Parts: sequence; structure tokens; C-alpha cells
Amino acid sequence: MTLNDVVSYANNRRAALIELCADLTQEELNRPLGADKRTIGNRIRHTLHTERWLLRSVVFIDTPKKPNPDRMDALPELLFALKQVRMETENFLTDLTDQDLQKTYPWPHEKGQAPPDNPVSLHWLLYHIEEQNTRRAGQLALLKRMVRKTLTISCEQ
Repeated sequence: MTLNDVVSYANNRRAALIELCADLTQEELNRPLGADKRTIGNRIRHTLHTERWLLRSVVFIDTPKKPNPDRMDALPELLFALKQVRMETENFLTDLTDQDLQKTYPWPHEKGQAPPDNPVSLHWLLYHIEEQNTRRAGQLALLKRMVRKTLTISCEQ
């Protein structure tokens, strides 16, 4: 798999995630669901944090700390942030070559603990980010259906 393949796949996954969320209403975005009472907005924010954290903590690239997704409650802000994180990742990948995908990085560890014995390759890291995004898109699709069904039922009562 080439770097171009990885970037293309990532762009397609992110576009699908954004498209999936684009027609949500504010009420749907913030409606608590399930036993954990998390919202679709919470899951979108988690997606943003995951990609930024992995790139910042493992590869040590300097990604902007702002805007903070935890402070975002409106859908347009969250969709913009999803696009922004994708651009941060693309900017990082711009100057890399296919060989750079095999470069390894130590996994971050807690202060005072020994680093793990197994470093991760950039290829694995990017794959892991996109695997998480794919999983999150599936979760969001299910939650979106649940929210809409819940709202329809509550309107009928």
C-alpha cells in the first residue's frame, strides 16, 4: 500500500463521516442515548480527539491546539473541525514518501513508566486512525437512526 493509497482512503472515510453527520439537527446532535447517555456530538468530538492525540503524542507533530472540540456544541463547528483535523493530517503527510510509512515511533507512556517494547509504524498508526473513523461512522449511523426513531416516538405521544 502506498502513501497515496492511505491518504485517498482516509479522505474517503472522512468525507463519508462528514456526509453522515451533515443533516443532523441540533436536537439530534445533543440527544443522550444508551446506557452511557453519550450523544452523537460526544462521539464526533471523540473522533477529533483521537486523531489529534495519536498524531501529537506518537509522531510528535505540532497540530494546533485550537479550536477545542470539547467547547463545540453546534454542528457546523464540529463539521468544520472534522475537516480541519483531516487537513492537519494531510499537511503532515505531504512531504512524506512511501518509505516513511515504515518508520516506527515509540507508543506514548505514562510519566515514570517504561516505554512499551513494541514501537508502531506510521502505516499502522494511519491505519488505526482510519479503522477508528470507520468504526465511529458505523456507530454514528446507528445512533442517528435511534435518535430519529426516539424523536418520532416522543412527538407522537
